Amino acid sequence: TGSGQIERRARILSQHTEASLLLSYLVLPTVVSVQFKSLRCSELEGLGVRYLRADSSIDCDSPEYDAFVGNIIWLLTVYLCIPLAYLGLLYRVSDRLHTPAGTDDDAQQKILDEAALKLQEESDPELRPLKFLYKGYRPQYWYWEVVESYRRILFMSVLTVVDTPVRRGFVGAGLGLVGTFVYREVAPYQRSTTNVLNIAVQYQISLTFTYASLLLNHDGTGYTGVLAGIGEETAGGIMVIANLSMWILGAYFGGTFLRKVQLQNERIQEALAEQMAREAAHAEGQALPQVLQDFTPFAEVPEVSATFEGLDACTSPAAKQVQNEKASELKLSRATERKLKKRQQKQREKDDNRRMEAILLGTDAASTSASSRADASAGPTLSKDSSKRELPRLASERFVGITNSKVDEITKFRTEVSEAQPKLSAAIDAFCSQKGIIKTCDAVLAASGSGFESVYLAVWNLIILVEGSQLELYIQTVRPLKLRAEDGPGRGQARQTVESDLAELYVQAAEAKHPFDKLIESIGEATGAKVNLPTALKRISRV
Repeated sequence: TGSGQIERRARILSQHTEASLLLSYLVLPTVVSVQFKSLRCSELEGLGVRYLRADSSIDCDSPEYDAFVGNIIWLLTVYLCIPLAYLGLLYRVSDRLHTPAGTDDDAQQKILDEAALKLQEESDPELRPLKFLYKGYRPQYWYWEVVESYRRILFMSVLTVVDTPVRRGFVGAGLGLVGTFVYREVAPYQRSTTNVLNIAVQYQISLTFTYASLLLNHDGTGYTGVLAGIGEETAGGIMVIANLSMWILGAYFGGTFLRKVQLQNERIQEALAEQMAREAAHAEGQALPQVLQDFTPFAEVPEVSATFEGLDACTSPAAKQVQNEKASELKLSRATERKLKKRQQKQREKDDNRRMEAILLGTDAASTSASSRADASAGPTLSKDSSKRELPRLASERFVGITNSKVDEITKFRTEVSEAQPKLSAAIDAFCSQKGIIKTCDAVLAASGSGFESVYLAVWNLIILVEGSQLELYIQTVRPLKLRAEDGPGRGQARQTVESDLAELYVQAAEAKHPFDKLIESIGEATGAKVNLPTALKRISRV
């Protein structure tokens, strides 16, 4: 269909866009760093000659160098604009990424907004390729990856053009301190532990640049200044120990803080879950709107209700018979297949014994094969093809013998439906002929939507608050199934193949229930979710 093709094209475009953005994201810092390094010139002391550090054959005062710089500047401008392209793409969907005003400090609303965003990003083709750019950040800082990209470029590229190593070290230390203050005040990441670890890393960067600047104070015989009197091995050991200590301290405080945050979140979720449960119970216990109280649904009309009660009495036995027949048919097929294999194995053993006897007695192969053919004509042998044809026949014969010995509930159900169909059609005509029925139904639908919306919302919020941590796992498990269904014959769209035969529709539903239940149970096992499946199909009045 046209809509299916549009969805497939959107998904393919989304996949290619994501791959292109990921590639640009990975190569950006390295390419920009190489471009900045290619602009650095070194001067030969005493000669006043400047040459390009990346290629010493190029004189930095020559026209060739000026042309080279012009080309590099254009390329450098293009690559430096890539994070701005990220910003433009994110800005187009920013209204679907940030938290509404006033909910940042609301723990309940924050959890619900994050859950809604997780669900939306999997179904929205515009959000899916950009997910790696904003995932992990708080919703109001959806643009922070652009800031982070320029920070990496600053450390990896811009520092290389600072003229002396000592100045480069102190500039790096200063940038590290600025980063520490910014990340401490902004805290852009969703997880508090990530914010703490990032601040520790900023401190480590600043201290590393500071220590590197001190190591440059060397007069050829030893360190001067603050590190005077310290040997090179000792200075290197201090550097290693300082870095390891930072990681150990970061891991300890991060683990302690994470445990504290987990306990706090558990207390918040328990309190919010209790509140949501009370709200759901209160909403469910409220009186229905008057228009719903005055309205009599079609299935509750006395004559219709009596007809449905008769049909409901037949549905359960019919569905049970369908499921038993499927199970019996599968069981019989397997048993018959095993028997056929045994018969074939015995025949092969018999043929092998005859061949051995012929060899031992000196009989030629022709007589052996003739004997085998004679035995085959006397007793039936089953080839591979004939066994395939024989299997369903034997299974069906035994199956028919079993089902015919019992009451055929399916036939009884079909008869009841065919007899009830004219009555239901007449009742539908009478129901739809009531005065003002369209206006009444519109009012009922409107009242139903507004009346039960709060109940559904409360239940959904309760699920998110209690099992929200499993939402990501559920999405990862179900998404491959969804993609496989979209690539299948139906393109992921459920289609009703039976238009008006209610009995056939119900029988097919009974046949599909067992494999459907198995599929849902497998999803539950993969995600660790508790699955509660109904033991029976819907009542016929609901269908």
